[in-house]
Amino acid sequence: MSAIKSKSISKNALFFLGISGLLFLLLSCFTTKSTDNESIKYESVPNPAGENEIVLNEEGQETTLNTGDPASFLKPSKDPLEYFRVHISSDGYQLRQLRGSKFIKRKVDKGGDVLISEELARYNKINFIDDGIIIVVLNGNTGAFETIRFNTRVPRINDLAKIVQ
Repeated sequence: MSAIKSKSISKNALFFLGISGLLFLLLSCFTTKSTDNESIKYESVPNPAGENEIVLNEEGQETTLNTGDPASFLKPSKDPLEYFRVHISSDGYQLRQLRGSKFIKRKVDKGGDVLISEELARYNKINFIDDGIIIVVLNGNTGAFETIRFNTRVPRINDLAKIVQ
């Protein structure tokens, strides 16, 4: 009789151990946090052109620079005639207007922004980064482009220079 009781007790103990193990497994799966839905927090960075200037993004909305922006956006601006900084890649088009938002604003062109990113997609054969300064002179009366030229050097891929111009 005692042998039968010990078998049933060991079966019950195994059953409860198995159930508690399953419950633990289920609860641990339900309580783990998914990293896909978590947002990364970036720190705000002061405007490289000065604290009294408003920063606008590619959609013409007021924004602040942060540590998630491209590094070229965060460098100090030494040229008082620098108004815009643009980061173009096959993944997207980002723009920040650092100065002169009271006097000059970029016309929002989402289709053109997507188009230039698509043009760059065909150059995704190698990991390549290039930067440069483009000088755009606007007509003071009409606001139309007068000249577009590279400051000191043309990008290393000539086709990219044509796309940018």
